[in-house]
Amino acid sequence: CFGISLQDNGSQVAPLPPWDSVRNIFDAASRVRSRGLDSTLEPPSRSERRLWRGLISPPRAEHRGHQREDWKQTLDLTSEALQSDRLARRVGADFRQVQNFFQNAADLVGLLEAHLQQRQQQLGLPTNHLTMHRMHRLLDYDDALRTPTNTASSYSKEEWCQPHFDYGSFTLIWADSTGLQVQAPGSYRIESEEAWLPAPPDADLMVIVGKALSFVSSGELSAPLHRVVLPSDGRHCAGRRRSSIALFVEPSKDTLLQCSDSRSEPIKYSDFKKSLRSQAYGSE
Repeated sequence: CFGISLQDNGSQVAPLPPWDSVRNIFDAASRVRSRGLDSTLEPPSRSERRLWRGLISPPRAEHRGHQREDWKQTLDLTSEALQSDRLARRVGADFRQVQNFFQNAADLVGLLEAHLQQRQQQLGLPTNHLTMHRMHRLLDYDDALRTPTNTASSYSKEEWCQPHFDYGSFTLIWADSTGLQVQAPGSYRIESEEAWLPAPPDADLMVIVGKALSFVSSGELSAPLHRVVLPSDGRHCAGRRRSSIALFVEPSKDTLLQCSDSRSEPIKYSDFKKSLRSQAYGSE
């Protein structure tokens, strides 16, 4: 896990996310839901309901095991969706801003993939072994998504995203405020605040190693446990809200993962990912 600054001598060398557009997209979905629940408002059309129901997860808990919950809204976009003119016309100018951001960030992603391919060569793996698939995600963390009942539970009032590992090769994370934390090396009591290190506040972008890359490198590249907590600065979080963008780079589902030192049996990535999901969420 490491941070990257996207500025050089005060000049921006890579694009920063369009945070207003990200929030506007989630707000538009919230307005459609509100119109569907309030009889005094004009109800949304069927096409509006279908559009937003298909795009954005509802503002509810995402369970991790029996007692862990995340409270956030997410919008997942495949590479095909990011190139869709039809989707851009339906969602509007804010979606085009998001499309432009990911298009402009492609060179930066390519540099990181090239570095990873060098490591793959050193490990004796095909150079495209771990970078076959990308998933783009917009995230909206908001205290308004949490209900009075869950804040009194075992769920920490300071945690918006519970501790977890990423499954794939690596993840790029942009955020409009602080809040991302990684587990400190050698710490095992994740309930203790001393077990967590904040992401560098001056980093414009964080890169987090995933479990697939950790597996094929036999742990040489370690996938960190990480979480999101209530931002400490509050400057960019009016109403205690945090926006984030994640780009997940992972193998294709049929890729056979092979441990570099042969200590573990080869496993297909789809099975590897399913096993990790079962550990995090319980049997499905």
